[in-house]
Amino acid sequence: MNMITLTIDGVSVTVPAGTTVLEAAKAAGIRIPTLCYLKGINEIGACRLCVVDTGGRALAASCVLPAANGMVVKTNTPAVRAARKMNLELLLSNHNKSCLSCVRNTHCELQALCQEYGVTDENRFEGAMTPHTVDDLSPSIVRDNTKCVLCRRCVAVCHKVQNVGVIGPAKRGFNTSIECAWGDSLADSACINCGACIQICPTRIDPRMLSRYAEFGKYNMSRKENFRLCVDCGLCGYVCIARRPVLQYIRLAVKKLEEEERLSRLTPVEPVGKN
Repeated sequence: MNMITLTIDGVSVTVPAGTTVLEAAKAAGIRIPTLCYLKGINEIGACRLCVVDTGGRALAASCVLPAANGMVVKTNTPAVRAARKMNLELLLSNHNKSCLSCVRNTHCELQALCQEYGVTDENRFEGAMTPHTVDDLSPSIVRDNTKCVLCRRCVAVCHKVQNVGVIGPAKRGFNTSIECAWGDSLADSACINCGACIQICPTRIDPRMLSRYAEFGKYNMSRKENFRLCVDCGLCGYVCIARRPVLQYIRLAVKKLEEEERLSRLTPVEPVGKN
């Protein structure tokens, strides 16, 4: 195996040829921030937060930059930090910034990076925002694209890990969004409700909470027949792809909610003063 040696922030590191600068930095114990990167799954340099200085004309995304023998890389210069901060501010310019009411508040990768790089003016590049609608028709997943940063991690996991491929980038430029084919809802797609997109999203794709429907009865999760198809995916707290009765229960509960709401609107109001 051919080995190459490069210097990152004054640290000499030897790695196999073909290794990216980002992975070489990890081997040297040097952290480079990322938002869209998933090793072996999503290496596209979309977020531009992993930019480094290699002495060239412009900063380069380290996650897609092959390391070269004798390369000298700087990961934490003032210019690099300023570029990362500006990229964060640009992401925020088209982002729903209702952080205090967000379920991912204090557990959001974008928020953590903004705090790390001292982003204090989230409206620095304030302007038009891409219009989105919330897809809440799925029994288990709510997609709120106003929180999407187009990192494409969910797309990569859906296609390459789960081998389902029901979501992908649609439209172009400023209007780009992550959607199902033809703009359909997840409920009308081949989505298997595995929850992988929930787990991998750096900002927010909400699981629909089962507790909302608890008033309609109890479901015995310990019944052995419900575990016959368990695949040990570890997503029980979000959604179960094997225990289909859980999803059926939710759908029935939603129908009951809608029916009760409809009947409440039809209930006649007794006239005031009737004897």
